[in-house]
Amino acid sequence: MTRAQLKELKLLLDKENFTISSLNEATSNVKNEQIVAEIIAYVRQAVLKTPVYNHEERVKAAFKKLISEEKFNKMQLDLLEKIKTYMLHESILNAETFDTPVFKMEGGFSRFDKKFAGNLNDIIERINTYIFEGVA
Repeated sequence: MTRAQLKELKLLLDKENFTISSLNEATSNVKNEQIVAEIIAYVRQAVLKTPVYNHEERVKAAFKKLISEEKFNKMQLDLLEKIKTYMLHESILNAETFDTPVFKMEGGFSRFDKKFAGNLNDIIERINTYIFEGVA
């Protein structure tokens, strides 16, 4: 970001009554990944003049976009719902995510990948891209 953009962001935060102490208090209750995602959202909003959406809104919009782009069967839609529920509470989705207990007890990455015809890595990448892009 340029110095002018940083100043604009600072003024925007000041205008919305974000103080150093309130930002510090808020960040102490949030994971680093969530902090980075929110900062990116605010910067995008300030620079691109787009609305700011919270994590939940971005996750829901990302899955809606993914599902609208491709025809998934009922079983795949159920698995995507499980991934979406996970992503509403987490910030990172990658192959290692499927080693967590919630996914491991259902066969982990290899089983999920098989259910998506070997396209799970592509689906993960698309979900992450859509979440980063924000609400479309």
